[in-house]
Amino acid sequence: MKFSFLLIPFYFLFSLQLFAQNKKNFEGTVSFDVNISGGGSEMEMAKAFMPSGYVYSIKGENVHLKTVGGMTQMMGTIVFNEKLNQSFMVNDAQKMVFVFKEETAAETGEHVDKVPQIKKGTEPRQIAGYNCEHYIISLPEEEGGITEIWVSEELKIKMPQGSSRGLPVNEQIAQAIKGFPLAMRVDAQGLLIHMEAKEVKREKINDSLFEMPKGYVVKDFDPAMFSPGGVE
Repeated sequence: MKFSFLLIPFYFLFSLQLFAQNKKNFEGTVSFDVNISGGGSEMEMAKAFMPSGYVYSIKGENVHLKTVGGMTQMMGTIVFNEKLNQSFMVNDAQKMVFVFKEETAAETGEHVDKVPQIKKGTEPRQIAGYNCEHYIISLPEEEGGITEIWVSEELKIKMPQGSSRGLPVNEQIAQAIKGFPLAMRVDAQGLLIHMEAKEVKREKINDSLFEMPKGYVVKDFDPAMFSPGGVE
């Protein structure tokens, strides 16, 4: 399977966010906790790479995604820049920028065009102060397994529309589920990934957070960066 386990959380979050229809701009941060279990000994390296959390900084249609903990935080932050109409990864330690291309999405997300089974769940919840609806998304086991997701339409966040900006998304999911995802539970071949928002904070965000740093070396993103030890 070309789609790395490490990209599964990105895939479902971006599939919803990038096509959200909300019109009211949000400025602030959304912080997630991540818990990973199962998968057996062959997945231990993958689990070591996965972070313990994510922090989204959002301003208008600009998004800055920072990983917390795990070896993936050494790879850098992911940025969506509205003005450049571009997504890229910034690695400050190496002073490099890795740009996501449309062909990158095809390589890292082989199953983005697969038609998932989507049904309304029976476990609505309140998460970080917001009422959330429950959905169950099913793909063949070898293509991603089962995902449960909780989304809220109360959190009005305007996100980029009409383009994945080089990251794998599934338009069928985007069309069927509206709202901002605040929790997700993924079961992919025995690897269980649970993400949940712990805080939604409205605050001023500096525009510089979304800029491509000057003087950094710019290269195309290599999907192999998300395949530690060949685990995919």
